Amino acid sequence: MYPILLDGQYLAIEFQSFIGAVDNSHELAFDGHQQYPGVYAILFFKSRRVRSIGLHLARHMGKLRRSTYLDPLQHLLKKCMCILET
Repeated sequence: MYPILLDGQYLAIEFQSFIGAVDNSHELAFDGHQQYPGVYAILFFKSRRVRSIGLHLARHMGKLRRSTYLDPLQHLLKKCMCILET
């Protein structure tokens, strides 16, 4: 998942509904130690439930052990820094 896709208000709202519905019917988890940068974007949603799903998924991914894992997160990190600066 690409975190930049969640910048759009409409997609973000639809995604919240979707991930909530999927979590109700299935337990979300990832195979292996792959990195999905969009999971970290979920941690900044307004919905507490969606953030808790994101936290669960992020824990399953493990730690960011390589600097190459941070490359896809650059957009999200810059966005979060701008929010904190205001």
